[in-house]
Amino acid sequence: MTERRKPRTDKITLTLLVLANQSNMPSLKQTLETIDAQDTTSQLKAYEEIAKTLVDECDLDKILVFLNHALSLTSNPEATNTAFTSLVSHVMQELDDDGAIQLTTKAIDLLKPRLASLRHTEYALRIMLKDVYRELQQYDKAAMVLERITEMRETFNMVHPNFSKDEAAYAKWYLDHFLEITIYWKTEGKIEAAEYYLAKKVHGMIRMLPHNDSHDPRSVFESHLKIRKLHLFATAGIYDMDKKFSRAAMKYFELYQLAVSMGDTPVKQCDEFLQSAMKCAVLTDASQPTRSRMLGTLHKDERAHVMPQAAVLEKMYMERLVKRAEVTAFEETLEPHQRMVGMDGLTSVMRSVIMHNILAASKIYHNIRISELATLVEIDAEQAESIAATLIAENKLNATIDQISGFLEFEAGAMVSKTLDTQIANLCASMNKVVYDGIKRRHPDLAILK
Repeated sequence: MTERRKPRTDKITLTLLVLANQSNMPSLKQTLETIDAQDTTSQLKAYEEIAKTLVDECDLDKILVFLNHALSLTSNPEATNTAFTSLVSHVMQELDDDGAIQLTTKAIDLLKPRLASLRHTEYALRIMLKDVYRELQQYDKAAMVLERITEMRETFNMVHPNFSKDEAAYAKWYLDHFLEITIYWKTEGKIEAAEYYLAKKVHGMIRMLPHNDSHDPRSVFESHLKIRKLHLFATAGIYDMDKKFSRAAMKYFELYQLAVSMGDTPVKQCDEFLQSAMKCAVLTDASQPTRSRMLGTLHKDERAHVMPQAAVLEKMYMERLVKRAEVTAFEETLEPHQRMVGMDGLTSVMRSVIMHNILAASKIYHNIRISELATLVEIDAEQAESIAATLIAENKLNATIDQISGFLEFEAGAMVSKTLDTQIANLCASMNKVVYDGIKRRHPDLAILK
């Protein structure tokens, strides 16, 4: 990322760029023609010095003359690349944000006629432009700048010619690029765009990453573990924002485990990943088959017990009733999108807790009056009956509602109770047999005839 100076107060406006014209400047043109006659090393050095001087002078006419002259050097793409990247690099350091954005955008537009041979130049300029938007937290514009980089293989070969045959290096570079776009769209809340890049650009290529490659810290590419970490971060976040909490919980926990194993992730960030997993596990629909397993996995993690979400998570894992006060404390740890109210007038956490409490009640009672159930789960009777009816209709709760008597009959509860009675009876019978066989073996005279 290019280091940026503090923005100056004198702004360069788009109007100046539009009105700028390539006026006759014999001295600059003559200087450039003289430089072109020099050897390559001297030529490149001279272009770098001129680029710095032109930016310091802030003369847009001369800058455009300089860039157009560099484009005319069709037989010397290295000189064109040096002229453009040097100039934009100085622009990023010397001009204010508006000026840097406008001049860099103009430079990218000028490259279009020769893009086939200057993809590495366009790539460098777009990366610098993206960095400006990222600093300004305009993540949608940062994503769009990166989206316009096309012909990925050709661009990679020009940017990293020494690695053109290295498929693992290309996979890392490609994934790093599209994961950055994915995360920008996720940050902007554009879930459809983020899902598109994750599904169409990332998932297929992620399989090409080696699982155990030895990463050189001096490498220009990210390590395979860092790429996998970004992938999990993007995937978990998208599932979370799309309210697919069960999947989000699993991915956040994988992310937490990977971050801990890598050893270079701050403890605070690892804890944030773990808390995200816990929050999504609690928000998961109580009827989801993976929910209890995820709750159990998190409950077994020692770090989870010191997190703010521990109390609610433990009660859900132990199938105990969760109180409103505990829900309120839990809600304070949630992200804004996790607190949104649905069509039924409930937040995700309230919906999850009510469903959990009704299912927990079914483990305790054979039947219960609707009004008593409402008091138990701390909602009104009409809402309790409506939610119970929905759970029954969706085959998430084995029960029937007797509207005449106002009772909810739990079929699952009766079945569980009968099963437990049978198991206890079988256990007692087995114990009796063991004791009887022991007495008969050691004291046959005391054994009672069956």
